[in-house]
Amino acid sequence: MLVLGSALLAVPQYPGALVPYLFFHGACALLVAAALVPPVFHGFSALTVFLLLGFWVKTVLTVLGFSVLIEPIGDFDGSGPLWDRALTMSAAGLTGIALPKLAWHFIRKGPRVELQRGVPSWYEQRRRAVWVLTASIVAAANIANWLLRFYVVGVNERLVLPMHLNVAVVWWLTFGAGMWIAVLLEFERRVGGGTLSPKWMLVPVAEAFMTTVVMLSRGFYIIKVLPYALTLTIAKIRAATRFNLRTAVVFATVGIGGFGVSLVAVTSLRLVTYPPLQLPADTTGAATSEPARGEAATERGAEEGKDVPSSGTPGVSRRERSAAAFKELARMVLGRWIGLEGMLTVSAVRDLGMDLLKTGLAEDPRASTAAVYQVMSGSTYKALEGFTFLTLPGVIAVAAYSGTPWFVLLAMAFVSSIVLATEGACRRLFENEFLCAVIGVGIANALVQMNFPYLTGVFFLELWATLAGLRLLTSIGSQRVSANTPEVHLSPL
Repeated sequence: MLVLGSALLAVPQYPGALVPYLFFHGACALLVAAALVPPVFHGFSALTVFLLLGFWVKTVLTVLGFSVLIEPIGDFDGSGPLWDRALTMSAAGLTGIALPKLAWHFIRKGPRVELQRGVPSWYEQRRRAVWVLTASIVAAANIANWLLRFYVVGVNERLVLPMHLNVAVVWWLTFGAGMWIAVLLEFERRVGGGTLSPKWMLVPVAEAFMTTVVMLSRGFYIIKVLPYALTLTIAKIRAATRFNLRTAVVFATVGIGGFGVSLVAVTSLRLVTYPPLQLPADTTGAATSEPARGEAATERGAEEGKDVPSSGTPGVSRRERSAAAFKELARMVLGRWIGLEGMLTVSAVRDLGMDLLKTGLAEDPRASTAAVYQVMSGSTYKALEGFTFLTLPGVIAVAAYSGTPWFVLLAMAFVSSIVLATEGACRRLFENEFLCAVIGVGIANALVQMNFPYLTGVFFLELWATLAGLRLLTSIGSQRVSANTPEVHLSPL
């Protein structure tokens, strides 16, 4: 009702035709419905939230005249036909993502029997040693990352390891450590007879804070903490962690507080790490018919003949730098979620088609600032020695290179099926809601932040290989419980 109500509110200001506009909002409502119907899939829930922020919220606010688009949008001129084209493609993509989840809801065959899996003997016998070793590796990896820049947002690595080992280090920093901690937390729950002290939930928050600050990432903290918030929507997890009002307040305070401190820390470190960069100008007065055009033009500088105070520009006062940093943080709350900018950019491209799609799918990530989307979006980022900054299209915009809504719908249905199948396989193999949530949110983030499909493919290969390795490791010395023992119970999922 909220989605559809907002559609009616913004109808008078929409410059295009009514049918594509309502089709888009109907697709948003369908996606919400698909996320709410059982069974629960954490990855799908996260993907729904990210897409609603990136598409629905941005669309409504932009149509109503608010300046929320902080990325360049190429040759998009705000005309009705281009808006209709962008929203039609967006609606096709959102519908494609929703359909497999709805199908899963209707074809599933009753409740699934869930086995109470045991704990590997190597963990029961060496619990303290395992946690000490894990903490040591996490700390050492972050120290190495700070010194050698294996994965720091915008900064090129200082050391290239042999045999592509940089990939393994980056994977551990971004998702591997989080997956391993989720496995250990589930072991602790089982050792505790099905209960887990709420204090254990502080472990992933601490890892998220440390890693995200070192990576100079303002958003990765959310990606690492959100999975545990999602698991608390599951009744058995709330019961296992003795989740009540007091623990909810503590968890929310620590989680939100950690996010705020990480934002301040990351922004401060960026000011002394990055080269002088222009920050988005204030464009609250931009015309509705030309969303973000004033902002994009000011970022380019020459079009309006003005320079915007930069967070790292010599001669700019501390007060101006602080104001610019605060404005950047405020815009990050909504602006970082990828979606509408990519579709507006693609809608203005004339030579869409399968040839462009093939080029985009096969594109080498080393193309950097000369890549297809960087050119079509009019990205203001330039090639800099030691640094790489890019604007991102997102998975639906990449599919829209085809120029065909039906292809976008089918492609997104395929992608959604992979999301559901991967999390479903994880749940069957591990019976671990923490791990399912961690990989689900990770997948959702990788899709909405997609730039080079090649790298997204590598992400999935690394994920599946890690799950296979974890399955092998956790099966060593693992206790097996017969399906006809009293410990067997029906999953609420």
